Amino acid sequence: MSFLSSFWSIFKTNKPAAPEDHNPLRIKLGSIIGMGDQFRLLTAGSSEVRGIAADSPVEGKGVIDIGDGYRLHRFYTSDVDMMLQVRTSGYDDNHVEEVILFNYLECQTVNTEQELQRLAGASSPIGLPTFQHNDKTFNRVWGTEPGQTELVRMIEKVKNPDAAYEVQHLSMLYSRETDLSERTEFLLFSVEETREPNGERTVQISTCVGLTVFANDINVI
Repeated sequence: MSFLSSFWSIFKTNKPAAPEDHNPLRIKLGSIIGMGDQFRLLTAGSSEVRGIAADSPVEGKGVIDIGDGYRLHRFYTSDVDMMLQVRTSGYDDNHVEEVILFNYLECQTVNTEQELQRLAGASSPIGLPTFQHNDKTFNRVWGTEPGQTELVRMIEKVKNPDAAYEVQHLSMLYSRETDLSERTEFLLFSVEETREPNGERTVQISTCVGLTVFANDINVI
């Protein structure tokens, strides 16, 4: 059985669990966040990532424990095409190591295992050492194999005002340096399997482009 095949049936045993409360950068459910025009002007022509619109409420949050004290905190606003990711260390919300703003480029529902294999399996370019996007070359961040590497499994515990549930991820991250000082652009591919509290099960493949941002880029209320 392939890694993707085993992923296809993973929810036969897993049960949803609510994430613990974590609020790096003082962001929590219900916070109002945004970015000014300065960010958009700064990144124009250097990255396709657009900023967070002013007065965007945080309507969902996710936490991924990636081991050794590191966590990925993900904040979802009313703009469904946007996700802010904060990486912390030492299991301490105040130890912020990296902040990336992701824009969703595509989110495709997958209905069969055959379709999943075609889009994200061994015959796809996802997992190869480099990936071409908009005439730019991105280098693989995860995996050291000379050829295609397996996608990385992660479990995201998601919470919104109405429910708590888990998302199973098989992901691959790519990056490239930009002409912006200390700002890296990323490509994130993720096979996402979600089981909602009502039992509904969905498998999707998402593609995101991201850019390094700093705490002072973000306004938090």
